[in-house]
Amino acid sequence: MVWYYFKHEEWTKNPFIKHRTLTPSAGSRHSVTAVDFFIKDGIKYLVIEDSWGTKHGAKGQRFISEEFHNKRNFFSAYFTRFEFSDEMITPRYTFTKTMKLGDRNQEVVALQDFLKSKGLFHINTQSTGYFG
Repeated sequence: MVWYYFKHEEWTKNPFIKHRTLTPSAGSRHSVTAVDFFIKDGIKYLVIEDSWGTKHGAKGQRFISEEFHNKRNFFSAYFTRFEFSDEMITPRYTFTKTMKLGDRNQEVVALQDFLKSKGLFHINTQSTGYFG
């Protein structure tokens, strides 16, 4: 979940900074869900689902540039409930590959299982094997 402030004319398919001196209390505020990211022409973007509906943005999504995010984001949170157990045994595994974003394999499962044992990954969900 990410919260932004803006003037309505800035909240386009690709929100942009028009009012450089805008403060959080002077503009509109809106909470959205970040669902993905990409890099285009060297610029980083978050893909957000916008509750304003599918007729807005790109069929309900907007692309938030790193610049817009850095200037207009005033709160971010990851909603999850991390649980761990003191009784959980730390799994042993010898990693043989360097993992990278987008990998799907048994090495990632092993890493997720290890992180679960340390309370750093959800034990109340199955290890996916996806490095996302």
